[in-house]
Amino acid sequence: MDTRATLQVTILATATAALAAAQALHGDRNIYDRINGMSDAEQVALARSILDRGVRVPDDSPLDILARGRSSLILPIIEQKIEDVLRSPNPLECFTDKTVDIETTINIYCARIAGAGDQQALKEASKLLKLDEKRFDRMVGNTMSAAIGNGHGFTLAYQGFELGDPAIDKRIMAVIEDVLEKELPNVGNPIFENVSVSPQREWAEALVERDGGAPSEAQWAADPIASRLKPAVRQAFHNDVVRFSIEAAARSTQK
Repeated sequence: MDTRATLQVTILATATAALAAAQALHGDRNIYDRINGMSDAEQVALARSILDRGVRVPDDSPLDILARGRSSLILPIIEQKIEDVLRSPNPLECFTDKTVDIETTINIYCARIAGAGDQQALKEASKLLKLDEKRFDRMVGNTMSAAIGNGHGFTLAYQGFELGDPAIDKRIMAVIEDVLEKELPNVGNPIFENVSVSPQREWAEALVERDGGAPSEAQWAADPIASRLKPAVRQAFHNDVVRFSIEAAARSTQK
C-alpha cells in the first residue's frame, strides 16, 4: 500500500473511531464537541464515510453538525456526492449500503446543505440548479428559511446577490417579498414600534453591516433588495428601514 493510500486509511479509521466514541457518550452536546474537535482531514473523512454509506432517516446528527459547523469544508463534498449519484448509471453503486432509498438519501443531503443557511449553501444550490432546476427548485427557499430562522435572512440575501446567479436572485427575492408583504400591515404602526425583532429591523441591521451606515437616497434606490421590490412595497418600508438603520449605525459606533 502506497503512502497516500495508507494516509487515507488512517484518517478514515481515526474519524470512524472518533464518531464511535462520540456516539457512545450521552447527549448531542458530546457528539458536537467530539466532531468539532476533529482536524479538517478527520472531518472530511467522517463526512465522506457517512455520505458513502447513505442515510436512511432525516435525523443524522453527525452530518448535520459537520454541515452547519464547517459549511465551506463540508457542503461542497455533499453537493459532489449528490452529483455523483445522479450522474451514475447505477446510483446504488455509489453507496456501501445497497438497501438505501436513493430519493430519500438525496433529499436528506439537500436538507443538510440548506440547513446551513449561509452563502456556501447558496453556492451549492446554484450548482444543483444548473444540474436539474426542477428537482432542486426549493433549495434556495429552504436555505433562506434557515437563515431567517436564525435572524440572518436579509444578510444572506445580500450575500446571495453577490454570487451573480439569476436563478439564485429570483428565488431569494421570492422569499424576501413574501416576508415583507406579510409584514406590510405592521409598517408604521406604533404598536410595533418597539418590537426588537422584525423584518424592518433585521433588514436595517443587514444593510448597515453591508454598507457601514444608513443609506442615502441614492444608495436606497440602488440597494440590491430595495431596487428589486415592487415600488409600492419599497416605498412602504423606506421610512422604517432608513430610520432603523440610523439607529443601528449609531449603536455600532458606540461599541
